[in-house]
Amino acid sequence: MKTNLYFILFLLTVSLLTFLPYTATADITKWGLPEGAVVRLGKGTITGGIAYSPDGTRLAVSSSTGIWIYDAHSGQELTLITGHSDQVRSVSFSPDGKTIASGSNDNTVRLWDVETGIEKRRYRGHTGNVRSVSFSPDGKTIASGGLDGILRLWDIETGIEKSTSWRALAGDTDWVNRVSFSPDGKTIAICSADIFFHLCDVENGRLRKLRRLIGHTKEVTTVSFSPDGKTVASGSRDETVRLWDVETGIEKQRLIGHTNQVDSVSFSPDGKTISKW
Repeated sequence: MKTNLYFILFLLTVSLLTFLPYTATADITKWGLPEGAVVRLGKGTITGGIAYSPDGTRLAVSSSTGIWIYDAHSGQELTLITGHSDQVRSVSFSPDGKTIASGSNDNTVRLWDVETGIEKRRYRGHTGNVRSVSFSPDGKTIASGGLDGILRLWDIETGIEKSTSWRALAGDTDWVNRVSFSPDGKTIAICSADIFFHLCDVENGRLRKLRRLIGHTKEVTTVSFSPDGKTVASGSRDETVRLWDVETGIEKQRLIGHTNQVDSVSFSPDGKTISKW
């Protein structure tokens, strides 16, 4: 389905790259792009996490080698942040753009200084791979979820865990694929190993389920709010990206074109672009 509202940025990793030396982005793009795509990025194996900086100038990509930071307009790689003992699965910029949170297969959540790449803080508590991290809009909380099936809310300054309420709320012991704060910080979108996902109200560090959004035909793997908070995008193993009205839970639009599952979606700060991988 074509759309005049969204220009799709495909971030694709070709298996052939694992057998080639790292090359400049300009060399990678010579293989051609799908119709409507802006640029193709690939360094190591992309593992499912992509995030725009708040000012829209940078793009963070989680990979098997660390966290790649790209110029969001030219696609030029700027730096590689390393330090996790296993592959990075998810990334999220702080509201001021100075810090990146990451979740990893080493079961930790870590904070990094964007400019220096130095680790600022580490959060322990998950007993399985951390598949998703998300900063709250006020920069005071990080939500994280993973293979232990528990969504955790962390106080940024103290490192103290505020809540572990998702499992009890959902009655679900499966893993958490992705979590995303709404722009006003009042709602969290959560998807686990099912064909639907939830919108939950965040209240005093606790979660209250608002609605369940149903429409995908296979497991929902990723969710992301638009900057105005009125739309939430979801990606799935059914190879589609779907846009939903947050207020009503009704599907607004469907983006097709992938020939495999969609592992990550992210809105640009101006809401005009969705990057999806």
